[in-house]
Amino acid sequence: MRVCIEMLIAVVDDDAMVRAALVRFLRASGFLALAFRSGEEFLGWSYSQRPGCAVVDMDLPGLNGLEILERLGDREEPVPCILITGWNGDSTRGRAMSKGAVAFIRKPVEAEELLSALSLAVSSCGR
Repeated sequence: MRVCIEMLIAVVDDDAMVRAALVRFLRASGFLALAFRSGEEFLGWSYSQRPGCAVVDMDLPGLNGLEILERLGDREEPVPCILITGWNGDSTRGRAMSKGAVAFIRKPVEAEELLSALSLAVSSCGR
């Protein structure tokens, strides 16, 4: 699998251990990764480099993953979004995919599943 060196991935999860593990994995896989504790923190972030993708926990306090997905899709330059969750409800998965999620991944996140989803989310490495 081709890895996009210098592609920025935003990780949004309220669980510090999950956030840290995802950021470590993404950096080891050749991505730039930034971590955010909440949807509000991420959406309020003023970035100089648009993220190539956001990996967002579905069950966040405040804005949840679906709300973040909707807001990212409303931007002038939408940010592809991968939702992760500890739950595997088919109705939630269906809603997420119908709102434009690239993938809906159940925790614990498997490395190859995440890399495959990132490959779908990132159409080119040259951004």
